[in-house]
Amino acid sequence: MCYHVTQTKMKIEVEKRFDAEVDPTINFAPQNHYNGFDFPAMPIITDENPLIITHFNWGLSPHWARD
Repeated sequence: MCYHVTQTKMKIEVEKRFDAEVDPTINFAPQNHYNGFDFPAMPIITDENPLIITHFNWGLSPHWARD
């Protein structure tokens, strides 16, 4: 389901795979289960800075939810 994902790779594996460096200010660790309803901080690469892997909160909100 799209509400559940995993990120099981170690920091060095992710850095090599995406040719980017994990932001040293975040706590990067493998996670066997992310639940989108918990709005977890997940590792991402942005267009603004494609050489840095950082964390953003991920989650799904229903169309009727307020901003």
